[in-house]
Amino acid sequence: MKTINLTANFKQITYKVNVFFNPLGAGTFELNSNDLHYGDQCVLTIIPNSGYDFVNLVENDTELTENLTYSFVVGENRNIIANFNAMRGFSSAFSNAFG
Repeated sequence: MKTINLTANFKQITYKVNVFFNPLGAGTFELNSNDLHYGDQCVLTIIPNSGYDFVNLVENDTELTENLTYSFVVGENRNIIANFNAMRGFSSAFSNAFG
C-alpha cells in the first residue's frame, strides 16, 4: 500500500464594512481595522462633518445604535447607513457669511 501525503491550504475570508451617509457628505468614518475576518471585533466610529448632527446607524431597516461608536463581531459583509440631520440655521448662517 502506497502512502499519500496531502496538504490542505486555507485562506481566511476577509469581510467588508460599507458605510453610506444620508445625506451624502454628512460625515466620515473610521474602522479599527481594514482587514476584518470572521469572529474579529470591529469598532466603527462615525465622525460628523460641520453642519450635521448624527442621528443613528441603520442596517436593513433596523436601528443599530444612536451612538457615534458601534462595536460588533464580524460574521459577514455589512452595509450600514449613517443618518444625519442638517443643523438648524447652519446653512443660512453659512450662506449669509460667505454668499
